[in-house]
Amino acid sequence: MISRGITIKPGQRKTITLPAPIRKVTIKPVKH
Repeated sequence: MISRGITIKPGQRKTITLPAPIRKVTIKPVKH
């Protein structure tokens, strides 16, 4: 599923290289 224009797969979200504050806000909406 593509959310916010970012494709995150289970286990791949840890591979995202983004600042801590942005990473939290990016994973929250995608996780739901």
